[in-house]
Amino acid sequence: MRTLLLLLILICSPAQAQKLTLAANEWHPFTGEDLINQGYASDVVREIFRLAGYDVDVRIVPWSEAMEGTIKGDFDGLIAVWFTEERARQIHYTLPYMDNRIRFLKKRGSPIEFTGLDALKAYRIGVIEGYAYSPDFQARDDLNRVLGKSFTDNVRKVASGEIDLTLEDEIAGRFELINSAPELVRQVEFINPPLNQNPLHVAISRQNPDHEKIAADFNAAMAHFVKNEGIRSIQKMHGL
Repeated sequence: MRTLLLLLILICSPAQAQKLTLAANEWHPFTGEDLINQGYASDVVREIFRLAGYDVDVRIVPWSEAMEGTIKGDFDGLIAVWFTEERARQIHYTLPYMDNRIRFLKKRGSPIEFTGLDALKAYRIGVIEGYAYSPDFQARDDLNRVLGKSFTDNVRKVASGEIDLTLEDEIAGRFELINSAPELVRQVEFINPPLNQNPLHVAISRQNPDHEKIAADFNAAMAHFVKNEGIRSIQKMHGL
């Protein structure tokens, strides 16, 4: 009788959500320790995984640690990452859950126009090591890239004339400048058209033996999430 009772309890008890530890870097407004629910992208990904039956713990660490830790299996995955063929050999991508528009940024009043990458050969372009801005941009070895510590650091160099251009997702760039360096907002401006529109993915560590299933579960839940316009309520919460 006792055995039957225990069996009934196990059958009737709801299944516990599988726990995942996902890494992200400080990339406002998408990810960040001090943001609402650790950022817009963190909130979206956490909700999609909740629908898929997973409980997500987000760890905010430097970008290099997030990527290396995911490759090694210290983390189950990355919250927000752009696709490259090289990375795809080391991490398993989900389908994209949002897009980033990457734009160049110049000193306000500068005559520089973006008509194609060939037109930028004469300019010093501030970049951050490890960022995959676009396949075409990454493939060019005739562009003068200058490594910077952060986007804001690169913008300061643009404003001072130390470099000519930098680039970033437009939403992330505007958010960071308004909140971290408002004095720079009127000194610089984004250039049209965008360099690229980068789909944003979750990436699952290939060291996790269930990486394919986890990605498939995310993709299936995301279709339901998008169909029911779940992303709009999260956008409003984050003021986007």
